Amino acid sequence: MVTETRSNYANRIKDLVETTVRGELGGIVERVETRFEDNYEGEPSLFTDVVLTETAPADLGRRFTLTRVAVLNALREIGEDRFPYLATKRPQDEYPDETVKSRKRRA
Repeated sequence: MVTETRSNYANRIKDLVETTVRGELGGIVERVETRFEDNYEGEPSLFTDVVLTETAPADLGRRFTLTRVAVLNALREIGEDRFPYLATKRPQDEYPDETVKSRKRRA
């Protein structure tokens, strides 16, 4: 029996997330970036930045909520139980030089 390597599994998850996001949002998606990290409670999670095109509507509202649900359902269908956190980014957005990776409280 051949087992899937971690790298292949990670790539399959990333591809599934990207395919699902593009299926829901279509041509307004420039790229999809997914990374595997622990959330603020230390639980393994998926963090996905959906980089939108300049022509994307300012407010995606319900459409983005439905995209989140579609990603969650697609992951559940293949037995992936990490929670997917999705966020949008736009080409004109500005970000600080340093970003906070964790909001864990110090003991």
